Amino acid sequence: MLAHCVSLTANALYVRGGSAEREANAALLARQVGLDMAAYWQPTAASYFGRVSKERIVGAVREGASDQAAQKIAGMRKQAMAEAAEVALAGKGWLPSVLRQAPGEAAA
Repeated sequence: MLAHCVSLTANALYVRGGSAEREANAALLARQVGLDMAAYWQPTAASYFGRVSKERIVGAVREGASDQAAQKIAGMRKQAMAEAAEVALAGKGWLPSVLRQAPGEAAA
């Protein structure tokens, strides 16, 4: 019942130009419950890479894997790039910035 009530009132949806207060409240809630999105979600071609720009895909691979891996996929077509990024980042725990906790914000 508590989870249902919280789900009706806690809005952590990321929206451009969204409320800083809403995002701060969502971050506080995530810290308090010890939410680790890397334990529950992994970027795939279908869930993430197929929906973002090629530049963002290359940046994710550079950040989560290596410069060399990013250079390998840089010239690929979008679908092939998304699939290669999924393989390159599988099991690495990489998350888009919106799903990460800021440094020092581990649950107490």
